[in-house]
Amino acid sequence: MLREYPSVPDEAFYASLEGTYFKQQMSKARLDGRIGIVPHDENKKVNTFWDIGNDTTTIWFHQSDGVRHRLIDYYENSGEQIAHFCNVLQEKQLKRGFAYGRHFGPHDFGVTDWGGDGKTRKDRAAALGIEIDIVPRVEDKADAIEEGRSFLNSCWIDTQHCARGIQCLDNYRKEWDEVRAVWRSKPLHDWASHGADSLMTGAMGFSPERERWPESDRHRRRWSPPRSAWAV
Repeated sequence: MLREYPSVPDEAFYASLEGTYFKQQMSKARLDGRIGIVPHDENKKVNTFWDIGNDTTTIWFHQSDGVRHRLIDYYENSGEQIAHFCNVLQEKQLKRGFAYGRHFGPHDFGVTDWGGDGKTRKDRAAALGIEIDIVPRVEDKADAIEEGRSFLNSCWIDTQHCARGIQCLDNYRKEWDEVRAVWRSKPLHDWASHGADSLMTGAMGFSPERERWPESDRHRRRWSPPRSAWAV
């Protein structure tokens, strides 16, 4: 009804997002002005969050001040091997001046199906200069989704370089049961799921490193997250 007979234009859009996992978080980010022009902070390391597969591989490029997160770039492609994606990281390093921090990948980096010599994907990436931190697989997908939701509540996302990634987050949805006309409790595996999965890889794997105070100052000062001018 909302899609076919909307009382206001926004209702047609609302209906299209029914069953999506991150609707509330993405809507709030837009209301807060956290989706827009988000420049690269040259004073912060750039981390990457991966999802890899035989069909599509996706990568988010991320920075953090210890509390807030900015997603400054996104890349996806299909039919390519690990060397291609490592080259993409190197190209962005040159073109955008990225200084990399850590690279977080899913459990799939431990398998060997991108070659027949017994090397894992993690091994192949390391040989190309990219050290992947493997994020363990969660038993319950709902836990990863909740981590993703919490992460998005502290995110600023750049529309210029992350347009496709934003589409993935907006459209990551549950499966639809045609017989019972209800949403199933598991995600739909489609074009949007890869970008969402790579974000959840980062949400599950990334944790800010605490600043260390000199021993003589520890009784007088408590740690507080480092602040940065790039987030309001």
